Amino acid sequence: MLSAENINYTQLLNGDSLNFPNIYIQNGYQTIAPQSYNNNFPFKIVLSGENLFQNNQIAIQNYLSDAIPNERITIITDTVSPNVLAFKNYFNQQGFVCGDPLLITSAGLNSPNWNNLPGDKFVLIENEFDTLLHFFENHPSGLNLLSRLSQNSYWVGDNAMYPTSLVFKNFKANFQAYYGNIEIKKGLDILKGISIFPSAFSNEIDVENGASILPYAMLRDTINKGFYLNGNVCLSIYRLNGIEIYLKHLGNFPSVMLETDGLVKRKFSNTTSTGTGVPRMVVGFDNLFFSTLCNNDSILIGVDASARNKKENNSIDLFPNPAENKIIVELNELNQNIEIFDVTGSLKFATKNTQLKTEVDVSLFSNGIYFVKISNGKNIVSQKFIVAK
Repeated sequence: MLSAENINYTQLLNGDSLNFPNIYIQNGYQTIAPQSYNNNFPFKIVLSGENLFQNNQIAIQNYLSDAIPNERITIITDTVSPNVLAFKNYFNQQGFVCGDPLLITSAGLNSPNWNNLPGDKFVLIENEFDTLLHFFENHPSGLNLLSRLSQNSYWVGDNAMYPTSLVFKNFKANFQAYYGNIEIKKGLDILKGISIFPSAFSNEIDVENGASILPYAMLRDTINKGFYLNGNVCLSIYRLNGIEIYLKHLGNFPSVMLETDGLVKRKFSNTTSTGTGVPRMVVGFDNLFFSTLCNNDSILIGVDASARNKKENNSIDLFPNPAENKIIVELNELNQNIEIFDVTGSLKFATKNTQLKTEVDVSLFSNGIYFVKISNGKNIVSQKFIVAK
């Protein structure tokens, strides 16, 4: 697998141009600042890339890694298909207690198990989003279930979109992005500022649908991180040391991450498909960063708000961000190397801190994204910041 990190990704629309040598986009792009999110929840969420049981083995093993013998697992679905029953049978074969799946449709809401939801582990599979949302919003058991899903839940295949900020509908039929027909809905926001596109590289997904809709939606709704998932892979979101929230990739196929962190220019296409008059769902942009996550790669996506003021030995406090004329880098050790790089990797500033607070003049820096790198011979940490005048 090819591992890549923070490749600066620019996409132009028909008729657009770049100005060289400074490389900035011309022709009416709008500058936006993506929202800042902090994810804060107590336990674990697992998201898998595909629906089929046989393509969920790595996700299942990760989800069960902290389970105890005879623990109850509850499957939530709107259809009892052979695929759903394959999950149920496997959990029981492995020594867990998994009863009949609980149906969110009218046919299943009379089940006595809804009155006292069994267990603390929940698997959501083959639920249609509008049906699930109606259940959460209109049924007392739905409200109870929703309050527990941020604690320990496993979302399979298409359902992996639901706990994030965005849900895509009608994305599997051919040419739907071209015709402007993909529906983008607000997700449950259990994982804020994140979007998932499942089954991204499978034969059932039209190429343009997969390639264009994720950056289009991220920049339309100012979402920080988007992930293309496919194959026998999963993302595991978990708490470490009671403070930090990490997202970890597991599987034998990479996940592709798109990330916005700072000022981004965007422009939506006005090219229409033949006969519809509806613009294609494609966006031009700059400063969207591209990375691939391989097996066991992890990234920090949140910090417990109650612990945010507890500084670690290798932490960085940097403000203001965005900056106009100066930044202040606050550390808790002296004689550390402070370096600042631009997005091309060029060194713009270097010093050692002789005080815990170091002021850096950035008034001559061009607008854009920069990286502060701190090293002390043992540890290296870095942080992005923006210059915007």
